[in-house]
Amino acid sequence: MIAAPQNSAFARASCIVAVAINDECTDCTTIADAYQVFLQVDDPNATAGDVADDMRNLDAELRAVSTDPNITLAEARARIAAAVDRFWAVAATIDEQRSASH
Repeated sequence: MIAAPQNSAFARASCIVAVAINDECTDCTTIADAYQVFLQVDDPNATAGDVADDMRNLDAELRAVSTDPNITLAEARARIAAAVDRFWAVAATIDEQRSASH
């Protein structure tokens, strides 16, 4: 989840949960990870930096992993972790730029 609330004097608390459900698949392993990025912005309608492109890339990698019939669990976790790490690097840069502008 990416939240981009408008700057304000109050803080918002949120909670995310990951739930994995394996329904009627005896040879399947189901995993769930949850990540949350929270950046305050002046204009919630504007996308900061290359966030939209990076989210599309992250989504594309997640879809590729989930549809690869030959991928192992270890390979899937490694590819997901690498994709998330690439996104975190961009999110950290946006946050650093935002903090530096104050």
